[in-house]
Amino acid sequence: AWRAGSTRMLRMYLEQNRLSSNYIPSASKFGAAYRRLLAEVPARRIVATSLPPIGEASTGIAADIISEYNAEIRAAVELDRRLVYAPFFEALHPWPTLQRGGGALFDGSAKCFSNFVRDMTLNMAARALPFGSFDRLARQRGRSVTHDQVHLTEASAATLVDVLAG
Repeated sequence: AWRAGSTRMLRMYLEQNRLSSNYIPSASKFGAAYRRLLAEVPARRIVATSLPPIGEASTGIAADIISEYNAEIRAAVELDRRLVYAPFFEALHPWPTLQRGGGALFDGSAKCFSNFVRDMTLNMAARALPFGSFDRLARQRGRSVTHDQVHLTEASAATLVDVLAG
């Protein structure tokens, strides 16, 4: 359903990431693409950070998917000695909204994806206003890690900085 309702967005994503038109997301395909991307990076040291939760849920389909993707990141770290693992996802626990679900769950449906795009767009505009804050926008929706179920708030970005500095 999501695929049919998001044709243009999906096409753009596939082109930007050099993926075939029949690509269906999965943790193993993410892992393969991630390792290919890392192989192209000419750095001697690379920090690989775990992904934050989608929708701020600590349980459910979105949480399971992020756990699978994070396992692929950890596996890539084991295979490439240039990589240093930064446990961002792990540093978010216990996070208050993660415990209670952080509002409506991100289920990947066309409606949920449309709501995400709407929130992302509105939040970017609101953030540009005086005293705009992703933290405030997230709190208005019962969240604290992400303002639109995907992108970080200032507080969670600060946690990421702490993890990277640590």
